Amino acid sequence: MKIYLDELKKILAEECHIYNELLELTDNKTQVIMEGKTKELDAITKKEEKHILMIATLEKKREEIAIGLRNSLKLAEDSNMTDIIDKLSLEDKKDFEEIRLKLIDVLDKIKQKNELNNTLISDVLEYINLNINLLTNTKQGSVYNKKDNNYVQQNKSIFDVKA
Repeated sequence: MKIYLDELKKILAEECHIYNELLELTDNKTQVIMEGKTKELDAITKKEEKHILMIATLEKKREEIAIGLRNSLKLAEDSNMTDIIDKLSLEDKKDFEEIRLKLIDVLDKIKQKNELNNTLISDVLEYINLNINLLTNTKQGSVYNKKDNNYVQQNKSIFDVKA
């Protein structure tokens, strides 16, 4: 059982490390979005994808170890990590609680940064759409219609927009 616990602590610590790297990437992404550097944004997104794949691999290992721990502690199949930790010594509980708090903290920070980045991206897209609308709906001068003695306003677009 000690082997399982040590391996689980190691995996959770590695996940925490990767999440911290992901937080750093998310911070960098905020700056890149504000500066409008799309190539750098693409590069950061690719790095994030690699980190997410690493986390997924670690999660699979963590689940395998949890099954081993559950079996060695003779817990029910539907037992979760909380049930497993409840059966551990005080020292091990303290170690896992410390890791849990670190993970919660970094995940909360990532969530907040992602929400900010989503807002920034939405604002940029609204700005782009506004500019496109302004460019595609420019007015040309009036044309006199001889039949009705009315002026007709013609729209002229910078872009040749066809549906």
